[in-house]
Amino acid sequence: MRGAVRPLVRRLAAYAVDVAVLAAILIPLAFAIQLLVAYRAETGMGVWLASLATISAPSWTYYTLSDASSGGATLGKRMLALRVSSVDGQRIGLGRALARTAIKLIPWELTHLTMFALSPQPGTVSGLQLGLLWIVYGLFAIYLIAALRNRGERSVHDLVVGTAVRRRAA
Repeated sequence: MRGAVRPLVRRLAAYAVDVAVLAAILIPLAFAIQLLVAYRAETGMGVWLASLATISAPSWTYYTLSDASSGGATLGKRMLALRVSSVDGQRIGLGRALARTAIKLIPWELTHLTMFALSPQPGTVSGLQLGLLWIVYGLFAIYLIAALRNRGERSVHDLVVGTAVRRRAA
């Protein structure tokens, strides 16, 4: 497992870059769009729907198109010399990239659903929400353990769709 730590750290750093870039672009854009269309979310469900349209959908598109691109990499993966490919090293198609993205982002989307759509009223948290958050934490742990057990190359989403994240050839 010791040999998995460095590749996993590299992979997590690439993911952190992607999340930071997406947040820096999409959060201000989401607020601007809401101001432009005079939308004010008054309920947790309204906040969830707005975040689905302005944050989640563009993020899914970014990850899917980047992973399916000829380089097989998001900006973060490119910066850290990584790429997504099939287990045998081939470029992945759009369908596989979408499936990979969907499975990868389950914890993220479950968090949004839990904290926004299931909120009894904005600013309150129910027992159901706390229970679902524990499931999210469990999923994060499973994803991390899977990646550690696979030398940092494959997490749950990679195992399901037959992909791997490896160093890009020079």
